[in-house]
Amino acid sequence: EPMLWLSSEKGLATRQEALPLALLDPYCGFREAALNALDAAGRRYRIAAGSASLAGLRAAVDAGIALTPRTRRFAHSGIVEASSELDLPPLPMADFAIRLGREAPRSARDLAELL
Repeated sequence: EPMLWLSSEKGLATRQEALPLALLDPYCGFREAALNALDAAGRRYRIAAGSASLAGLRAAVDAGIALTPRTRRFAHSGIVEASSELDLPPLPMADFAIRLGREAPRSARDLAELL
């Protein structure tokens, strides 16, 4: 699934010189992809909001204080794909994995197989 730059439809965060970001705590693939893309493009940024949860990211983006790298599933009526006028670097595809314990019930294994 493609990663996208998402922002508040109000566009407040996009008016700043250093791009304000809302990111999950370290060791998040979305965080690493965004920082690598911005560094490679030579784009200035600052981490305006950090969170251990998606709810925290959503609150920061909804308030218009930061952009975040997520998939389209994170967007909703107040969060939209950032404007192409921002000339943001492209992001890679998001990889998702399901990990099951050795003792996972058959129903969990069946569901993982379907997904």
